[in-house]
Amino acid sequence: MPERHILTLFVRNHDDIATTTTSMAMFCQFYFDNIYALYGYNILERSLRSLIWTKLSNKLKIIATQFMFNDMGKKK
Repeated sequence: MPERHILTLFVRNHDDIATTTTSMAMFCQFYFDNIYALYGYNILERSLRSLIWTKLSNKLKIIATQFMFNDMGKKK
């Protein structure tokens, strides 16, 4: 499906969560104009929800891993 390709490009090019958040509105407009017109609301909603969840969960995993390693390095 074409929306997978667009989502992949977007996720790969926006590693910083702040960048992702600020550019999300422009991306959503682009996505809405192109994908919604072709596939309808259900796919649009599902894909965007999936994209947002993936970005947030990846950030949380990274933060949790960093916290774990930082904590292990401290002497008790």
